[in-house]
Amino acid sequence: MSGIVLSASVRQNLLSLQSTADLLATTQNRLSTGKSVNSALDNPTNFFTAQSLDNRASDINNLLDGIANGVQVLQAANTGITSLQKLIDSAKSIANQALQTTVGYSTKSNVSATISGATAADLRGTTSFASATANSNVVYSGAAGGTTAATGTTTLGATIGVFASTGATAGDGTTALTGTMTLIATNGTTATGLAGNAQPADGDTLTVNGKTITFRSGSAPGATGVPTGSGVSGNIVTDGNGNSTVYLGTNGTPAATVNDLLSAIDLASGVKTVSISSGAATIATSNGQTASTVAAGAVTLRSSTGADLSVTGKADLLKALALTTSVGGGNATVNVNRTTSAASLGATITDGSTLNVNGKVITFKNAPIPGSTGAPSIPTGYGANGNVLTDGAGNSTVYLQGGTLNDVLKAIDLATGVQTATISAAGAATLATASGQTNSSINASGQLKLSTGVNADLSITGTGNALNALGLAGNTGTATAFTAARTSGIGGISGKTLTFTSFNSGTAVNVTFGDGTNGTVKTLDQLNTKLQANNLSATIDANGLLTISTTNDYASSTIGSSAAGGAIGGTLTSSLTFSTASSPV
Repeated sequence: MSGIVLSASVRQNLLSLQSTADLLATTQNRLSTGKSVNSALDNPTNFFTAQSLDNRASDINNLLDGIANGVQVLQAANTGITSLQKLIDSAKSIANQALQTTVGYSTKSNVSATISGATAADLRGTTSFASATANSNVVYSGAAGGTTAATGTTTLGATIGVFASTGATAGDGTTALTGTMTLIATNGTTATGLAGNAQPADGDTLTVNGKTITFRSGSAPGATGVPTGSGVSGNIVTDGNGNSTVYLGTNGTPAATVNDLLSAIDLASGVKTVSISSGAATIATSNGQTASTVAAGAVTLRSSTGADLSVTGKADLLKALALTTSVGGGNATVNVNRTTSAASLGATITDGSTLNVNGKVITFKNAPIPGSTGAPSIPTGYGANGNVLTDGAGNSTVYLQGGTLNDVLKAIDLATGVQTATISAAGAATLATASGQTNSSINASGQLKLSTGVNADLSITGTGNALNALGLAGNTGTATAFTAARTSGIGGISGKTLTFTSFNSGTAVNVTFGDGTNGTVKTLDQLNTKLQANNLSATIDANGLLTISTTNDYASSTIGSSAAGGAIGGTLTSSLTFSTASSPV
């Protein structure tokens, strides 16, 4: 190799390459260590300064690790404390449950007795209830001025309303209408029936006080051909409840007449009644009512005393009867209202209204009392008294056509039990006042004085306008119920004493029942305060059963035994019969 000779320029290039390689090595070392000074040779001052800073950073990291370890210790301690708290709560819950549970016994020794009407608030209970009296608002008659008080004889019905037309003619426009004229003409002979456009056709109807009159062509069926419960009379078939079918016949043989139509209207309005037997109907004018009529072209409609009259039907038909000036095939309505008087209520009761008295129903009906003249017979199982029909169990119907305020009071007393009804085989109801009770009445001021009876507190609700008409809707007339409470007597144990001898070394008990003052006991809490010192406790259920038991600490002992003591005595034992003390189980 000594033979190789390098020129000066090559040697210079070689030295440059060696210097470059050294720089690359230094740069790579710095990149790999992340330090610009890696030894004292690089830069003594910077090296030793950096080494000092590294040592300080290491010390700080060690401190941080110590702090983190301390935090972990604190967290572990907190977790332990929380777990201990939960354990304590669980133990407390178990202890409370154990405290409230009979220790080893499902049933402790006890004695019991039932006190009628007793509650936790008043152990004395009640021995009896007495009837109280509740007053209605003043009820007025229909006398002028509206300030005259009603009396017991004031009628529920009012004066019959009358609507008299004039100038009704047959279809020819000149022949005065009569009751025997048919509703349809004979083969177009206008003088024998109503005008063509006024004649009712098959299927046409009239509505009278909510009842329906239906027109049918052809002849009425015989008694054997009518529906069950209905009856036929001439050209009318009626269901007995005010709904009727009028048979018109044919043009060749017209049947139904104006009288038939008026009779059907009167059946619906209650002016007439019907008795049905084997498909035959016997129609009669109700007692005290006046039938609607037609004579010499004058048609007169009359309401009953028990309800106003409302007739709705084809305008042309009503105009042919001179009852309206309306024309056409549409409906028109004719109203015939009653008028009140000094003998009737100022506010009449609507047909179909009801009173619900202590769960019993009183219904007001626009009809005569069954069994009276012209009225159907009394239904089996019912009895009539005055204008009241009762089932003997407190449910009644008061008939508006003859009923009075006294009849309403009777019906209310039957519902409350103040009066009772004995029903005979003939359908008569004999009323009697229950022992110790006073019948409801009306005073001179016109107030109803209603007896509550002793069976239940008085509660009256109603439908229709019965509550308002009878002054039972409150001062504003908007109340939906009338209520009144019975009076009750204090229980028979008041003033009586209950004693227990010392039970398991407890303090003997001497309890006097009273109003809770001067050392007497009224409530269950007061009784338990007395019994606690003698290792006893008391409970009472919804039926008034008072039970006295041992406490948990002495659940194994039997009340009244020779070993434990606690014998029961006192004047209360003469009023109540306590059970024999049971043994613990």
